[in-house]
Amino acid sequence: MADTRNYVQGQDYFLSGSGITLSATSAVLTSMEYPDGTLIVMADFGTLGYITFEPETEKEENASFTGITQNANGTATITGLTRGLAFKTPYTADLALRQSHSGGSLARISNSAPFYNELTNKNNDETINNAWTFPSTEAARPQNNADTDTAILAALVTFGQLSRTSFAGVSDASTVSKGIVEIATQTEVNEGDDSGSTTAPVVVIPSTLLQTRDAAITTDFTYGATLTALAPVYVDTAASNKLKLALAPLRLLRTLLLVSRSTQVSTQT
Repeated sequence: MADTRNYVQGQDYFLSGSGITLSATSAVLTSMEYPDGTLIVMADFGTLGYITFEPETEKEENASFTGITQNANGTATITGLTRGLAFKTPYTADLALRQSHSGGSLARISNSAPFYNELTNKNNDETINNAWTFPSTEAARPQNNADTDTAILAALVTFGQLSRTSFAGVSDASTVSKGIVEIATQTEVNEGDDSGSTTAPVVVIPSTLLQTRDAAITTDFTYGATLTALAPVYVDTAASNKLKLALAPLRLLRTLLLVSRSTQVSTQT
């Protein structure tokens, strides 16, 4: 959206005709243009402008305005005047600060105290009325000076608090419902362990499954050897090529694998 507050550098202007009374909400200036002769319009200010009548005198008065009409005779009418703006916080209108100003009195677009109240101050609590957009770079992201939690519903949260609480209340996954799971370690996969370091069920990812399938077998078994429960059983078909047949039963078995040159396999128990 367009900016609603802009800054204008004009010249000194003067009240036309008989000037303005205490209650006037508009004022006619003899002219209102930039030093290069370009006419000033309200859009140059945004939605609100500030002006000071008779600055540096005992009749100095701050005011704001919301409209400018450039007249055919070269004069300019400022409208929507809010008169008697305070010289200090809270900068609101005060009837006691209104003054009458005669024709020919100086009117200056200036950085008055009410004007500065429109600006943010890094040492103040501020209320922002419109959107502030930050560059899309990591360094430009707004951030707190510490990773602290907040319980205020309307407050911004840090990434740290989001990470700590984003899964709170989510149930563990099961065979009938979705939920949180834990990635199984290589050891858990090799040993067929369904329990990891959390309460969530463990799941296998392709890389650990591949390592289980290709696990090196260094022990040669002979007839009468005892195999550990759930240990993989392989057939040695070449010097560096072992084929896994199956997992050993849950009970200890005595198995002899006989491999002939024709790669026929038989078993004795």
